[in-house]
Amino acid sequence: MTTENPAAPLPCIVVHPSPLVAEDLRELLILAGASEVTVVTRLEDLQRLDARLALVAGDYTVIAASQAAEYWRQHKTPIVVLNGTTRSSPQTPGVFSIRQPFKSDDIVCVLRELSIFD
Repeated sequence: MTTENPAAPLPCIVVHPSPLVAEDLRELLILAGASEVTVVTRLEDLQRLDARLALVAGDYTVIAASQAAEYWRQHKTPIVVLNGTTRSSPQTPGVFSIRQPFKSDDIVCVLRELSIFD
């Protein structure tokens, strides 16, 4: 998949089953510097994979093994999995994990570490 305007900044992607949480994440990303945020409730609903950052809720192992994650890794797009499990997640290069429930500060810290909007 390609972007329509290669000069335009890439959007950030939020995948979360809760519209309320997804909207909070969208607002956080905009406050942090995102110019565009695509929000969907399921990974399968994404029309376009080009992204600056992907925040995806769900099982770390399933998400890290998905075709979308493979695409993002190939394009050096950071992936942050919002993982609701209490067990530790395996480490996959380019895929980061934040346990749910999370605080806004958790997201902001990861954005700073990744230098997404610097």
